[in-house]
Amino acid sequence: MGESGSLAGPVGQWLQLDLDFPANPGTIQVAFTDSPALGPPVTQVAVTTAAGRRVDQVRVTGVPQTLRVPPGRTGWLRITVTGLAGAPSPSIGAQVGIKEISVPGMQASRAILAPRVPGEDPAAVVLTKAQPQPSSCMLTSLRWICSPALATATEEQYGFDQGFSAPSANRATLRGSAVLIAPSLVTRYPRLTPGEPWVSASSRYTRDPQDQPRSAFDGNPATTWIASPLDTRPSLTINWGYPRTVRSVTIQRPPGASGPLQVLLSGSAGQARGGTVGTSGVFRFAPMRTSKLTFLFTPVQTPLQITNVVIPGVPALSTLGGPFRLRCGLGPAIELNGKLVPTRVTGTFADLLTGRPMPFTACAGVTIARGANRVAEPVRDAFDVQDVVLTRNGAGLSGGAAPAGSAASTSSATSTAFAVPATSAVPATSAAPATLAAPALIGSWTPSRRIVRVTAPARSYLVVNEDFNDGWQARLGGTRLRPVRIDGWKQAWLLPAGTAGTVTLTYAPNSGYRDAIFGGLGTLGLVVLVALWPPAPAWLRRRTRRPRWLTRPAPDAAGAAAEPARSRRPRLPWLRPGLGTAPTSAAIVSGLLLAGLWLGGYPGAAILTVATGLFTAAFSYRRRHWFWREMSRPWIVAGLLLAATVSAVAGERLLDAGASGTLVTALTNTAPQILCLTIIARLAAALIVGDP
Repeated sequence: MGESGSLAGPVGQWLQLDLDFPANPGTIQVAFTDSPALGPPVTQVAVTTAAGRRVDQVRVTGVPQTLRVPPGRTGWLRITVTGLAGAPSPSIGAQVGIKEISVPGMQASRAILAPRVPGEDPAAVVLTKAQPQPSSCMLTSLRWICSPALATATEEQYGFDQGFSAPSANRATLRGSAVLIAPSLVTRYPRLTPGEPWVSASSRYTRDPQDQPRSAFDGNPATTWIASPLDTRPSLTINWGYPRTVRSVTIQRPPGASGPLQVLLSGSAGQARGGTVGTSGVFRFAPMRTSKLTFLFTPVQTPLQITNVVIPGVPALSTLGGPFRLRCGLGPAIELNGKLVPTRVTGTFADLLTGRPMPFTACAGVTIARGANRVAEPVRDAFDVQDVVLTRNGAGLSGGAAPAGSAASTSSATSTAFAVPATSAVPATSAAPATLAAPALIGSWTPSRRIVRVTAPARSYLVVNEDFNDGWQARLGGTRLRPVRIDGWKQAWLLPAGTAGTVTLTYAPNSGYRDAIFGGLGTLGLVVLVALWPPAPAWLRRRTRRPRWLTRPAPDAAGAAAEPARSRRPRLPWLRPGLGTAPTSAAIVSGLLLAGLWLGGYPGAAILTVATGLFTAAFSYRRRHWFWREMSRPWIVAGLLLAATVSAVAGERLLDAGASGTLVTALTNTAPQILCLTIIARLAAALIVGDP
């Protein structure tokens, strides 16, 4: 997927294709991104070629649609955004995206080639994606949460195109794992009986199976149908196919989204009922005899979320937990060396409805050619293939990527740990074989410390479904385990053969972070104590005053009083008494450098020291120039704090809109740190000089 820049807004931005040879395509197919997280959707584009320019209206949808191309041969083609569904807010950070462009007679592809295996023919060839299929839904302890912001696009997200080289031709079996990503099939396949109600909606927030219209009528409180935020009048239709008298319905919503909701009900014969649904969710109305109900909502807050709809006497969609199978030819569209390989799928309905990979196998054996081979899946396929395993006939799988349906190849939104056998044929940075993967017993699990019990008769990996991080350490008894990276991103440690015991996982940087927090709080308390320390009482100042005879000058030979000795001591006049000596000044500068280094590294040391010197000069010369006078006023602290807050909020808004780059990093990170260091410098100068 290509995304536009985020600084100037989407209108006027363009994407150009340079063709290998001149062509006259006539039309092209373009699929735009319909994610509201980027910004307003595209409604009008201009297609420009060497033969002319043509403007077309665009439907608000994520499926491919036809755009006209100016007639005539051209060697290039440019798509320019000329209209949006609404004005972007804010304009900086709004983007549009194009998921796919198809030009008739042309095919763009990039095959990933596996490294050549030295020696004889390998027993198996394993081709796998480095990253799992991204999901917009996450399972919490209470329910599924869905949002486009949860999904992070991967480099191999669309289609499958990988190749390998074989020293000789062989017959082989083909299998793998894939995720069903077509929303229409996810809705159709769980319907085992024709009499089940049919549920449809005007829009949805994401394409994930947990966010389909059926989620509003499946009786499962953990799933929710979420309408698109751009849908101002979302509707939900439940059709059960036979007439029934209905007097009330119950509309359940998630916590935090259960405010007043206006609903207009319409039946199969055109009957209409309207009203407002409160926090209880119960909506009573005059009886109507109907075979379906259409709910037209006017939500106060968007996006609209419906967890469950209860219609008395109409059974909810059944939640299936048994095996799920697709007959031969209905599985992923796999091509081996340009020849279509029919496949079948076996899994569970839980895999289907939660977006987990399901195993597939070829309906018949395949032939691996001598030399170059290519395994591909089209981008528009209903499945997203995660891995493909080609096993030579008469040989077993000896190593490589996780086979289909194994625990290691299943992505999870939650952190889990399991033991995976490790063979000498598998390098530490590759995918782990998981034919005997077994969950580890979790004793405790916190963000910084985990305790798990493992049993590994063979040399294995302890795998955690989290990003690899050097800060994590694993110890088995007094032995530190070697960390490895699995599947290109997972955290794992190597377990020796015969391991049986308790492994403690600790995040080492956490202790330093905790010490820094407590140290900073202690320093802040000390600063507050110094600032609020009361001055010495008057009687103590009188008792400690130097005797007059010690400071009275003695007359010289001419009768003039000599200058007191203490008045000739060198001291910077603008510092507090006692701070003007050279050792004390050096100590102040050293303290500022160390504090700045601790807070912001080398740039922080320079910024804190220079800013403190600037504010110190402002306090000293505030009576000589208006600039120094304004710099010494207390409003400067409030202004800097407000600027840091505005910068951070603007950066977060851009991040929420899907923007990225140097500007976003500067607004969310660099600018607030510099401004906060400047505030600390102002407070430090007030302690050194004395705030006027």
